Amino acid sequence: MRLGRISHRRHRLAPLPAGLAAALLLMASDAFAVGLDAANRCLAAVGYAEAAAEGIPGMAAVIRVVHNRVRDPRFPSHPCKVVAHGGQFQAIEERPALKAAVRSPARLNLPRLLAVNTPFERMILGQAQRLAVDAKIARGPDPTKGALYFVNPYMMDPSRCPWFAKLKRTTVIGNHVFMTHYKPGEKRRGPALDCRKVGQGWAAKYGPAAKLAAAAAKAQPADQIPVPKPRPPLLTPAPKPTLVAQR
Repeated sequence: MRLGRISHRRHRLAPLPAGLAAALLLMASDAFAVGLDAANRCLAAVGYAEAAAEGIPGMAAVIRVVHNRVRDPRFPSHPCKVVAHGGQFQAIEERPALKAAVRSPARLNLPRLLAVNTPFERMILGQAQRLAVDAKIARGPDPTKGALYFVNPYMMDPSRCPWFAKLKRTTVIGNHVFMTHYKPGEKRRGPALDCRKVGQGWAAKYGPAAKLAAAAAKAQPADQIPVPKPRPPLLTPAPKPTLVAQR
């Protein structure tokens, strides 16, 4: 037996094929989701729907707002009822099937209702699910500083801005401005939002120009409008020869 250094070259683990790695990721995410109760499913749904693009800080802040509302007597006392409350969360309102499922959490299939298809989207959904069950998000330091509301100024309906502008701004996380009510006697500061600068994204998606563009897209393109085939030209009979009498 020859003593010496042990070579690890032959024992290195080969990297998993991309397809197998993605499949394992999906299985892990689905297995974790099965263990979520109704409240945590609703928290994960709103966190992902509202702030998936902003990662863990954005999703954690959204979920904390739901917890803050549950503890406030002006709102329902269950996370699913808070999330399903009419007109409160734009990303939920825009998905009727998701909103209906939140009202009956047993039917809340998150990957299907949130259109989660790619491994990356599954990873983000898995993060939202873990934030939903994290006690620190519910009871720990509040990154929103007591917020009960949040909006994305770029994507909000401008007609709703004046109401939000009267609230107290608590912080900004990612693309969202977080707000709450002023306490009795608390000195008021400037408006929470500048209503002159909100809604550009909303107008592009829902405004008159967007509706015209959608109508034009539904119309049949000009190059696909059937063109009637030209009729064959009518054949003009040849003139009969004129007989000239010979003298």
